[in-house]
Amino acid sequence: MNKYFLVSFPRSGQHLTERTLKTIYNYFGMEYSYCEYYKCCNTIPCKYGSHFQKNHDFFRSQIFWDINKQYIVLYRENMIEQLESLFRYTYYRDNMKHPDYEDNLVYDQLIESIKNKIEYYKQFINKWVERSSTNILQLEYSEVIRNPRKYVENLISFLSIPHLDKDIDNIIQNIEKIEYKNTIDNTLYCRIQSSIKNL
Repeated sequence: MNKYFLVSFPRSGQHLTERTLKTIYNYFGMEYSYCEYYKCCNTIPCKYGSHFQKNHDFFRSQIFWDINKQYIVLYRENMIEQLESLFRYTYYRDNMKHPDYEDNLVYDQLIESIKNKIEYYKQFINKWVERSSTNILQLEYSEVIRNPRKYVENLISFLSIPHLDKDIDNIIQNIEKIEYKNTIDNTLYCRIQSSIKNL
């Protein structure tokens, strides 16, 4: 039975964290298994007994908070950056090209997408981020990018793996470079902000 849930708002570092967890487990010589949920068993907990299980909690009722379970929660504090990144990802997946926001039709799609997902974002934050508990590790994406060492240290500590400072340094050297990719520029950010200001 999986011990840990990776509960993430889409586009907040899920795959990065999954790969980092695998690196940590490999480094310490521990057995590792991961359930993609949507591409795996679609059951909670994973019927194959994976150590970690992914879930976006789309309906806010898929995962019930339980003091006896461990949750790694991934999110972005900035709602506009979070929802634009999600739109950009789905647009590229469906069209095999990045969205051109100078095209008014594409921009309108972006705003409609954001409007449709605001409530999901707010409910996700309310359920998983505003809740404070020792069995929840909350990882904010921009903080992960700014301080990868603290990110790795927080993960190892939450997993209750005995370690030394040198272990964190060694793991950092073996994980991918953590950096922002395809960030939203300020002009677009302000334009979106103006478009949704009354919501």
